[in-house]
Amino acid sequence: MWIKPKEHNEMTFQILPPVIERDDPTVHFRGFFPKNTQWTWDPGDGSGVLEGEDIVYEYRDVDVVTEDSFRVYMRARSEDGCVFQHSSYVYVWKDFWAPNVFTPNGDGLNDVFRFRGGEYIDDFQFTIYNRCGETVFVGESIDDKWDGNDLNGNPCPNGVYGWYADYYSNYKGIGKSGERKGYVTILK
Repeated sequence: MWIKPKEHNEMTFQILPPVIERDDPTVHFRGFFPKNTQWTWDPGDGSGVLEGEDIVYEYRDVDVVTEDSFRVYMRARSEDGCVFQHSSYVYVWKDFWAPNVFTPNGDGLNDVFRFRGGEYIDDFQFTIYNRCGETVFVGESIDDKWDGNDLNGNPCPNGVYGWYADYYSNYKGIGKSGERKGYVTILK
């Protein structure tokens, strides 16, 4: 992300990449204008203030972050005492997510389990299995929904079910693929 000043007295800085992933949570903060200044950066994750014009920073625990972004605050103090301040964002790439509970009781609220997000996912399959490891549902798309019934159409009992998802994405020429596992609880 390149921020260019509108006027000569505004700051110019760069945050690259503007989107981090759990497998690569490193960001490069770089201040360009004003020159010969003392730069400070607050990465927005509660870790504290970093000092320097050119900083490489690694966000911690990105895979457990519930926010979809970090607001970064930067400040520059010039040799003559002028203070420049600005803020920008580092976004957290979340291919998809899934709830950990659903209630297939027919009340029209939270009656199905489905994955959310995944706007850029091209290929997605998932399997739901019970505590014995038996498959109870297979989905062929991120839009498929599990209604809490097994493969024979019988209601599954309350409890915890595992899921396994395999996905592929090619967004703007950047290919991503992987697998994820998780759990979902049925409560009726």
